[in-house]
Amino acid sequence: MKKIPLTQGKVAVVDDEDYDWLIEWKWSYADYPNCGAFRNQLKGESEDISLKMHRAIWERHNGPIPEDLLINFIDGNGLNNKKQNLRLATWSQSQWNQKPRTGCTSQYKGVAWQDTKWRSKIKLNGKQIHLGYFDDEKEAARTYNKAALTYFGEFAQLNEIEKD
Repeated sequence: MKKIPLTQGKVAVVDDEDYDWLIEWKWSYADYPNCGAFRNQLKGESEDISLKMHRAIWERHNGPIPEDLLINFIDGNGLNNKKQNLRLATWSQSQWNQKPRTGCTSQYKGVAWQDTKWRSKIKLNGKQIHLGYFDDEKEAARTYNKAALTYFGEFAQLNEIEKD
């Protein structure tokens, strides 16, 4: 495992076998889902395109990515570009694997404060599924985790819940 320096003081982790090939370019950091590291590449005489590091690694080892799929980070860390952390996914599967959002009423994914209770819900195929109302936030998060495993399988991003 080796580290590739990025802008903003960040680093991307890559397999040893990819390091010499990747270090030839200057890589930048992007703080948005399903990215992490990218570089600009000239397309034609006057147009730049953005090339994501994880996509370059995947295509180098596996060939072109089908149009209806993207590369997903298994551990949710866009700076972990080791081959074992990359997999093909649909857009929906990639969304299932997202970490909880910040600035919400709950620290847990799939949980929100509603009126006087914690509501647990999950989104599947564009539709919200109500999982129940709970007095305890952690119980609502556990319910979400069970549903996520059922519906999302290996793509489920589970809440980390401290034991009481």
